Amino acid sequence: MEPHCSLDDAVFTYFVATDPYPGLRLKCELVHSGLIVSHTEGTVVLSASTDHESVCVIGLCVDSHAEISREEIPQYLVSKNAGGVHGIVRATKRLAGRFAIIYCDGETTHVLGDATGSLSVFYDVKSPVCLSSSDELIRKHRGYDVSNDVVALRERIGYARPLPNDVTVCDNIRALLPNHYLNATACAVTRFFPTRDTSLRHGRRQPLEIGNLIDRCIERVERITREYAKHADIVCPLSSGTDSRANLAILKLYVPNLACYTFRHPGFTDQTGDYYIPPKLCELTGLSHISIDDLTAPTQYVNSVREIVGQYHSQSTINLAYTLNSTLRGKTLIDGNILQYVAKAVIGYTLPPQLATTRLFVERYNGGSRILTDIVSAWVQDIRDNGCHNEIFDLFGVESSCGRWGAQTSAIYAATGVATLSIFNCIDVIEDLMQIPARLRRDNIVHRRILTKLAPELASLPFNPGQKTLTLRLRMSAPYTLFAPYAKQFRRKLTPR
Repeated sequence: MEPHCSLDDAVFTYFVATDPYPGLRLKCELVHSGLIVSHTEGTVVLSASTDHESVCVIGLCVDSHAEISREEIPQYLVSKNAGGVHGIVRATKRLAGRFAIIYCDGETTHVLGDATGSLSVFYDVKSPVCLSSSDELIRKHRGYDVSNDVVALRERIGYARPLPNDVTVCDNIRALLPNHYLNATACAVTRFFPTRDTSLRHGRRQPLEIGNLIDRCIERVERITREYAKHADIVCPLSSGTDSRANLAILKLYVPNLACYTFRHPGFTDQTGDYYIPPKLCELTGLSHISIDDLTAPTQYVNSVREIVGQYHSQSTINLAYTLNSTLRGKTLIDGNILQYVAKAVIGYTLPPQLATTRLFVERYNGGSRILTDIVSAWVQDIRDNGCHNEIFDLFGVESSCGRWGAQTSAIYAATGVATLSIFNCIDVIEDLMQIPARLRRDNIVHRRILTKLAPELASLPFNPGQKTLTLRLRMSAPYTLFAPYAKQFRRKLTPR
């Protein structure tokens, strides 16, 4: 059957306002708030309330301790609300998944997302309250125009990349970043990171202590994986790299009938590591494997996706979503974003945070302009104002690379009915990873420990064959990390437009 795309078929898609969204058939009234959650059939909404307060959980939310069932989590949060929203934040640290939580006390409505904002929370800066997983749904519902300046920025940096900080293509709509909660009533955002001291990562730690820290992460992720497997039909994307292999080591233990897949992109040959290594890994583990050829989405399909997520998104990402929808519809894909951006510390590698300049982060968006520099500079200043500068590289990884880029890709997939999750998406897990010195994470200490403990046979095949080791080590060095952005800027100035 030819794949199709409509709002009814989307997963992880919701809209919250005082009135229901016409295009979403399912509704849930939020007690003590006057708000209505409109959502698709593929988006689970659970709630609990007392005489004065209520909690609503949208999406998939599980307990990393495996002590509370998915259905019991809203009631657990209501019971842990000592201190209001601060109690909710503390209670949420142990939760994992792809979710948004709405807490209402009769006077104020607060909203917070999952650890990396993988289920987006966009909000209207004007009253009355309006929230959604899609900024485009808010824009159309409120009748807002796009910002010409931001659209020009979008075109400059490329549609595949995310917009910086909390910016969207509409001036009246913002994205709630990870590590923040929103007072939706007053339209005020508060940063709550860190929830505990992570400064130890900058001092010397004993090898045994680091090993125990990673083991604690592994145990939590194992419990998260078991909980996910109760609610999702999971498949594992595979490449020849370290991230997908670490995911596989855990998934194969706890996901019944696990299947794996690999994209066969144009230009891949029998000598391409990302093509020939994955089937060998599956042979070692006795798992099924399929190779998927890239497809091109028909124009009508592309237009249907953009009706949900907006016009300014990459055709290539929509093509990948179409390809997955054609082959793996109804499945849940496990991504490796946290393994890449946090567990490997790829944003700054070993560069000291004192050398984290605005220019370094601007170049992550592949372009320089005054508006981009101003937006990124505001984010850097916010980090400094909140006393988080020592963690700035990890926070960029969580809030931009995962929270905007990863979430943007996941939203496009969700619009086509394809779900994605991360088994590491839990505040407690991420803060544990951030306590490991960056130089050790750069050298894959987390990945190697996972493989050694759970699946040593997976390390018997080469990682990223064909990649030049010397070039890779250079790119991970502090001098390269520091000076490469300025070299890019200089080349750009020499390139005629």
